[in-house]
Amino acid sequence: LIDGTGVVATNSSDVQFKGGGSIEVNKTPAEGIYNYALESLNSASLQFNNADSIKGNIAAFNGGKVSLGLTKDTASWTGVMHDFNGTSTVTLKNGATWNNELWGPTYDTAGTFAGSVIDTFVGGSDAATAGNIYQNDSNALTLSNYSGWTNVYYAHEDGTPTIMIGGDTIIDSALAGSGITLLTQNNGVTEANVANVLNALAQKLTYTANNSNLTGKVAI
Repeated sequence: LIDGTGVVATNSSDVQFKGGGSIEVNKTPAEGIYNYALESLNSASLQFNNADSIKGNIAAFNGGKVSLGLTKDTASWTGVMHDFNGTSTVTLKNGATWNNELWGPTYDTAGTFAGSVIDTFVGGSDAATAGNIYQNDSNALTLSNYSGWTNVYYAHEDGTPTIMIGGDTIIDSALAGSGITLLTQNNGVTEANVANVLNALAQKLTYTANNSNLTGKVAI
């Protein structure tokens, strides 16, 4: 792979991918190079709403808008959303997967990366059609305006399964009838500690709205 951003939209342009496809950028670029799979900036709009596979971070900078759709069970994205004064929308459903983890360095001169932020996040219509997030980043994951259903997976320490690996999941507001399930594996989990493990898992979710629009569940 060569260095360089996969697709850039800038200066009020409107770029749309309508037929699917895949993008992969170099995860280990040369020093001083910052590769993004998708980058929208300077009031541009970039839409990739039927993606098959994305391997790379995504950026929305300085008024840029980016929209990503992962809508089938074979669809996946590995990377983070670097949203700094931009607008981001992600749809994740029908068993599609997002591995929330850095894919190479971020361009922090544009705005220091402090965790993926999605302005509008749309999950499945119900638990059976939920998408899957693997929260592998140590920073918090923020889903500002949330709707639908999603599974969020956390790893935990083998010897201390009450210590979850990965930052919190924060939802600012949700549409009525929305739901989220936090899950972790059963390694190190016993009958004696299972209640504490589930409680530790539940603590990874923060819902800041003062309403009952979001149903939260935990599972092993």
